[in-house]
Amino acid sequence: MSKIEADVVALTDIGLVRKRNEDVFLVADLTTGARHEPTQTMTLPVGGRGLILSVFDGMGGAAAGDKASRLAAETFFARLTSSSASSGHDLARAMVEAIGEANTRVIGAARSEPELEGMGTTLTAAGLLDDNLALTHVGDSRAYLLRFGTFVQVTEDQSLAQDLRAKGVLTADQLRRFQDTNVVLQALGVSDEVLPFAAVIRLQRGDLLLLCTDGLTNMVPTTDIIEVLNAMGTDLSQAGNTLIDLARGHGGKDNITLVLVRFGGEGLVDPRAVDVRPLAPASSPEPPEPRARPATRWSTIIALLIVLVMVTIINVIILTR
Repeated sequence: MSKIEADVVALTDIGLVRKRNEDVFLVADLTTGARHEPTQTMTLPVGGRGLILSVFDGMGGAAAGDKASRLAAETFFARLTSSSASSGHDLARAMVEAIGEANTRVIGAARSEPELEGMGTTLTAAGLLDDNLALTHVGDSRAYLLRFGTFVQVTEDQSLAQDLRAKGVLTADQLRRFQDTNVVLQALGVSDEVLPFAAVIRLQRGDLLLLCTDGLTNMVPTTDIIEVLNAMGTDLSQAGNTLIDLARGHGGKDNITLVLVRFGGEGLVDPRAVDVRPLAPASSPEPPEPRARPATRWSTIIALLIVLVMVTIINVIILTR
């Protein structure tokens, strides 16, 4: 019997403005190969190959963002079912490779069908293997971790707004009012090369993970999300539905999708602190070790000449006083 388990609820809502839902969630057991739709809280044991939890936010409107997100989810899952990861870092690398394959599939579909040109999707995914949570992310959907009252945004938006904030062009207050919050700099289906974020977190008992599309975070202030999770975190169904209702209550301008996961079991230690360790994409070569440039004969001569010139100048100054 597994010593680690995950209570999961996954919800998606069309919102109040969009004509169709282009969001997709994926909850899958890599050990059994089963996909789940836990609209009510479901307890899943963590088997030897782990669990996958993810959200996709399709883009393109008339260009079939819903097809992009569904194709990406199917490809992502299919690729991971053939992986043989034995650690959290292995799983993170496999997820990065799966992102690359999903990106290729979405681009290929758009190129083969002109009416799909311009479609794309974000992806934020978590893979649980043993007590390690592997995270991968492309776009502006988000992953948050709540640990004993401390709420951490684990991913960083790959968006124009966040880029301007990081460069100091926008303040935090201006960022909240920025008009182009939906302009993403990375997404599946946009470019042949995609650069996902990846990290591994050492999980602890009672950790609460939230994966969500920007239909939630653009509508509901972070303080309200924290308040709901702290107040209702023991009832994931209630917490998830409350967050959906809040997003709709603030206008529901986009599709709203979230996955809430509470981790438990004897295989996890008691909470201490969040440990986030960046992981380079598996396809990225390791940078070469920096090497000091060896001193040459000419560099030594030039240095001696500079010293002689400085001494001469000093002597002239002294003699002319």
